[in-house]
Formats: sequence, structure tokens, C-alpha cells
Amino acid sequence: MKRFRQLVARGINLGVTPHTAPSQARSIRFANGFNWILILISPAWMLAEAFGSSMAEIKQFSFLLSGLLLTISAVHLVVSYLGLSHLARIMLVLDFPAVIFLFPVFTSHVGPQDLLWFPYILVGLSVVPHLLFDARQERLLFWLGLAYIFTLILFSPNAIVNTVVAAGQNHPLLDLFDRYYFYYQRTVVAVWFMVNLPLFYQSHLISRTEKDPSIGQEE
Repeated sequence: MKRFRQLVARGINLGVTPHTAPSQARSIRFANGFNWILILISPAWMLAEAFGSSMAEIKQFSFLLSGLLLTISAVHLVVSYLGLSHLARIMLVLDFPAVIFLFPVFTSHVGPQDLLWFPYILVGLSVVPHLLFDARQERLLFWLGLAYIFTLILFSPNAIVNTVVAAGQNHPLLDLFDRYYFYYQRTVVAVWFMVNLPLFYQSHLISRTEKDPSIGQEE
């Protein structure tokens, strides 16, 4: 058991050195842990698809997608192991939204039903820059990461609709999307703010507490 814990600790601490700042060390550990979790989940996902999906095309694409996630997670860990943990974190922010959203869109593996959940998956991924970058010490990377994911969120519905229309598919959801376009986009953006504003506020409180430890203490 002790050896297992040591092995886990070693895997989580890839790229962390004695000279790494505590805030960056936390971010590196989170990135490594995220990659390890995906490496463990991907085979289980592939196994579930092998026995659960009845459509050959969906099964093949799910295998490809899970294989890509497993591969890029392993690449991120290798990059971190080589001491380029800064690059590994940048790659994590860029790669996962691209694989989860852009890859299915560019390969035409999306349908009208994806309008109901794809943008919200991207909203969930917008928390990643908060966890990977220090908003004070790595401000540029932090805001660029958020801007990148927010841009994908804004254009994801149109990208899905254009891909579906180009493939010759027709569905009532497409008519509803055209009719309620502003309402749909407003809702997605509102959810983005609901997710991110508390994280901005938490970061602000942590920054104030570090500058003045007396803040928040009971009298």
C-alpha cells in the first residue's frame, strides 16, 4: 500500500521541483491528476462502448475519440515529466476542448441533438484555466485560456448547425434554434457567468487573504 501511494504521488508530482512556487505546484498537480484520471477512464469508456453501443459508426467514433483523449493525456504527462510543465498546462487547455468539440465538428460527427449539450460541456471546461493558471502571476495565460473557451462556446451552436445542414440532415431542433437564437445564446452565456463569477470572486478573496491574513478571521 505504501508503494502504491508513493507511485501515485510520483505520478501526480511530475514536473514539480523544489524550486516550483506553491501556487504553480498546485496547478501542475491538478493537471497531472486530470491527465491520469482520463488515462484510467478512457479504457473503461472504450469497453462500455464495445458492449453497449449497437451502432457501428458511433462505436468506431467513440473508440477513436477515447483513444485520442488517452493519447494526448499521455503526451501531456511526458511533457510534464521532461520539465516542461508550463507547456503541458497550456496544451491541456487547448487540447481537450479541441478533441471534445472541434474534432467531432470537423469530422461531421455531430447531430442536431448536440445543440442541447455541447455548449454546456464547454462551459464546464471553462473552469480549467482557473485551476491551471494563477490569475495574478500568469494573467496572460489565464485570460487567453478563458477567451479561447468562451469563443468556442459562442460559435459552437453555429458550427454544429452548419455541419448538420451541410450533411443534409433536417430536424425540428434546427428550426427552433433559428427561431430562438438570441434566447439560446443568452442562456449559454448566462450559465458561463454563473460558473465563472464565483471562481473570480474566490480568487479575489484568496488574493486579499494572502496580502492580509487578518481578513476573514473572527475577532
